[in-house]
Amino acid sequence: MGIFGPSPTEAMFRLRSREGKIQRRLEEATEKRDTARVAFKDARKRGESERIQQQIAKRYSMAQGQYEITESTLVYVQDVRDVYENAKDIGEVTSITADVTVLAKRLGIDTRKIQKALVAQEELGEKLRDVTDQLKDYVDQSAQGRLSTDFKQTYSDLCTEVDAELVSEGVTTKGLEEQISAEKAKGSGQK
Repeated sequence: MGIFGPSPTEAMFRLRSREGKIQRRLEEATEKRDTARVAFKDARKRGESERIQQQIAKRYSMAQGQYEITESTLVYVQDVRDVYENAKDIGEVTSITADVTVLAKRLGIDTRKIQKALVAQEELGEKLRDVTDQLKDYVDQSAQGRLSTDFKQTYSDLCTEVDAELVSEGVTTKGLEEQISAEKAKGSGQK
């Protein structure tokens, strides 16, 4: 590691290493989400109480949130890697262009066109930095939006999806609805 941080090669290695770790976390989050969804579906099928279904739905909601944040982070890391690789390429081209400019001056060639190309390359580098900043802002905003998702809506959507699946599998939801209504009535009668 250099005085001012990792070298570009070390930084790229770290970035790829982090990308692999995030990919594994995404796979784990996918498995958690899918497991919670199956557990919720089984609870609906068995006619478990609404309280139990809501507990399972909360696990699903948390796993879904973890999945979405991890997926956004993975996309961000991949975008940063792409920007870095493009910036590296532009840096090499800029360096070569500067060398060509010096050689052209020595040969007595008008270097204004080369200078214009050099300025255009530097402007592209600035645009890449702007894209990086925009990506960071996007990930921050999307993570905040996903964390504030309303659980009642998630629960309702999950119930609708799972009920539709159960109906397509030939399991009637009428019995489930009656059990849930009875559970609600029993719960409100105790208060």
